[in-house]
Parts: sequence; structure tokens; C-alpha cells
Amino acid sequence: MASKENTRIHPETVRMAEYIRAITAAGSVHAVGIEFISPIQCMKRHNSRRCKGKMRITPRADVIEYCCTDCETCGIIANWRGSEWNLSEFASGLTAPGLLTVSVSEDEYKALRKVLLLSPKEEAIIAGAVWTDSHVVITGTEDVFDELAGNVAFEANHSPGTKKQAALDSVCEKIEKVLET
Repeated sequence: MASKENTRIHPETVRMAEYIRAITAAGSVHAVGIEFISPIQCMKRHNSRRCKGKMRITPRADVIEYCCTDCETCGIIANWRGSEWNLSEFASGLTAPGLLTVSVSEDEYKALRKVLLLSPKEEAIIAGAVWTDSHVVITGTEDVFDELAGNVAFEANHSPGTKKQAALDSVCEKIEKVLET
């Protein structure tokens, strides 16, 4: 019988799985062959410091290619189509007519990615966010943003940390402002 210590998953393994999951989800919601820069931060470490680069992702027919914008650490994810991380069936929110966009800070985006109560369509627009020079742009339909605003407000109201709550409150305000116009 294996001891309890041997069944624990190393934290670095969990971080790597989350990293691959995030890249797969991001790549799965964008059009094949169209490169974009995701707000996902590189995992590579240089002299005990984490690389500040973002992931340049290019979805292909059978694989998702990714490469860091700073250190050029690259990889390929294959066999992702059958995974639970494939959000392509919910990606219509990124290509529908009449799309809305919301710009958030990197910290707000990180808080948004940790919201627990999200529909697959909400997950798809968050995963499909694009990094621009200094902020994250999230694109989706009015219906998806309306649903997202409610779930973000709920999470903010039940957040034990004031930093996370402030970030989510700010995201909620930005979504509501876009919905009002």
C-alpha cells in the first residue's frame, strides 16, 4: 500500500498542468492559423526570476504552438481536441456580430481567471483574451458579458481577500459600463 506522502502531487506539476490547460483553452477558441499574444505569462525562470514574457499562440489544425515573446521558450500541444480544456465549441462568442470588448489590467485578468462559477462560454471569452501593450482585451457577446458580470459580482462579494475583491469589483464596473453603452 502506498503511503499518503507518495500520493501527493508536487506543486510544480500542478502549475505546469494549469499552464498547459490555459494555453490549450486559449488556442482552442481562436481561429486556426491566426497568431495572437495571450496574457498567459511564461513559466520559464531566469536566475530565480520568472520571465515577464507573454505567450504567442498559434492554433493549427492538429496542434497548438506557443512561444514566449521574451525568452523564446516554445512548445507544441498535441491531442488537445478531445480534452476537457478544448473550448472551441463555445468560441462563437469571439466571432459573432455585434461583439463588445472590455479592457482590464493584468492583475484584474489574473483575478478573473480564478473566478469559480463560470459557464463554458464565459470561460471561452476569458481564455480567448488578447494581450496588448499594457492591458488585456476580452471580447464577447452582450449576453455572455451580462452573465459574466453577475458571476464576477457574486465572486467579489464572497471573496475573503480585499485585493481580489477590489480587482473583481473593478472588472465588474468595466463590464457594466460597456453593457450600458
